[in-house]
Amino acid sequence: MPESRVSITPEIIKQSKTLTCDCGGMIFHTGMIFKKISQFLSPTGKEELFPMEVIICDKCGKVPTEFNTHKIIPEELLAKPFVEPTVRSTGIAGSIGGFTA
Repeated sequence: MPESRVSITPEIIKQSKTLTCDCGGMIFHTGMIFKKISQFLSPTGKEELFPMEVIICDKCGKVPTEFNTHKIIPEELLAKPFVEPTVRSTGIAGSIGGFTA
């Protein structure tokens, strides 16, 4: 029995969630990282390089955590949640060179 397939229409795309990075970025590009597979784990018995394509945020340059579903991307490459900076009062606002503005 043939599979019934749904055509993806502009309306379906419009209603779908747009993925964003942890930093809020919405534009991405691809990059490659390589894992070195030990000779003891390699099916050939020789050390091998295993290429992995990753999605990188153009805004922060990191891999969004949503794309790390298997938890195999190194922590230093992962995006961190964006935290809005807070403004602290230093108590000297308006004071320049000892004079109050």
